[in-house]
Formats: sequence, structure tokens, C-alpha cells
Amino acid sequence: MKKTFRPVEGQRERTGKFQDHLFRGWEYQEGWCLGIQRPDSNIEEILLVDGTFQSPGFYRAQQLAVGGSNPEKLEVDVVDIPASQSEAILGMIWEWEVWEPVTEAGTCAIESLEHMLELPRETLLDWFRRSGHNPSVPDDILQVLTDNGYLVETAGPEGFGRFRDFRRLVTMFRKDNPASGHVVLIYEDDRDIFDASGRFKKVSDIIVSSQIGYNRGPVWKVERA
Repeated sequence: MKKTFRPVEGQRERTGKFQDHLFRGWEYQEGWCLGIQRPDSNIEEILLVDGTFQSPGFYRAQQLAVGGSNPEKLEVDVVDIPASQSEAILGMIWEWEVWEPVTEAGTCAIESLEHMLELPRETLLDWFRRSGHNPSVPDDILQVLTDNGYLVETAGPEGFGRFRDFRRLVTMFRKDNPASGHVVLIYEDDRDIFDASGRFKKVSDIIVSSQIGYNRGPVWKVERA
């Protein structure tokens, strides 16, 4: 079959390792072109990937698909690959597409969840990675927590006091840039606070957050189902 894959302008070669697979990657508008070396092989296999994390498509491509002059039209064939290889490929793509931008923007949400649920970060990241969700997007966080056996109750800013007996996540947004969000963990009975940025050091700082450029948003209470 003939399928068109168009390179992203100004792309750079990505490299990485996931589950002992070595990767080179080039981003295309429709997906990714990958050079993959499996743990038991010294040969690099070239695959193209499109679709979504939930429904990916894998295609076999020739060596000419990679390098400095990526052609726009590639002769590719649909290919079935082992589940272990699919998991490694999607995991590496998630690292590039989702986790790298999150680490650049700030990891306050995943760090707050780590302390709130008392779980290793890698466990949490694995939940998001396997489902293809983004740990900085509220709807994605809600979906992942629900899928992994947690009950999430949300309220507006009034949840700050309403959920005082519980650990709660407090969301905030910069007044000068409402698209820039922040998440802080407040412990039971306001006994302590965790803020990945170190900006808010005590609960009273949250109360007067509007005076330092933040509006409070929804508050989440998370409990094991």
C-alpha cells in the first residue's frame, strides 16, 4: 500500500532507550519514523507508526525512510509486531511526545500525586504511559486515577475548606497567563503542604495566592475506591 508520511519541518533526530530497545526517531505529521534495535539483535529495523496510543498502526519501511532527505511518499506495508515490541515503541513515543514537554513545563502535578498517594513516581508514570495519557492534563489525570481504582471528588475553590479533613490537590492559574496552571498538595487538617516549585511554603500562602498573581481553581479529593 502507498501511504504519505510528511516530515515535520525543522525536525531533529531523537534518540532513546526503552525496555532495552534502542531507538532513533524522526517526527512526521502523521506519526513517527523509527529506527529500532531490539535487545537480542544488532540490526536496526525501520518502522513507521501512526494512529493513537490506544489504536496504533505499524508499517514496514525501507532504510531510505530515514536520514537527511526523508521522502514524502513511502512505500510501506502494514505489519504485525509482538506485544512486547509494541509496548516498547509506544513507551518511547510517549516519552518524546508527552513526558519531555511536561518536564520542560513543570512536573508539579505528577510530583503532587506521588506524595499524595505515596506511590513511586515510576508507578504513576507507567499508568499514564500505558494509557497514552498526559499527567499535566486534568481530564487525563482523572481518567487514569479512576482506571486505577481511585475515587475523585472535585469542587470549586470552596473545596479548599470543604475537603479540609482530607489530602487535597489545589489547582491554581496565573492571573497574567490563565493557560499556565500549577498544582499544590495540602495534607489533612492543613498540617502541611507540598509544592514542587517551592513557591508556596505554608497553607496561608495558598489563602493569599491572589495577592501574588494566582487565582485558585478546582480542588480534588482522591481516595482509594
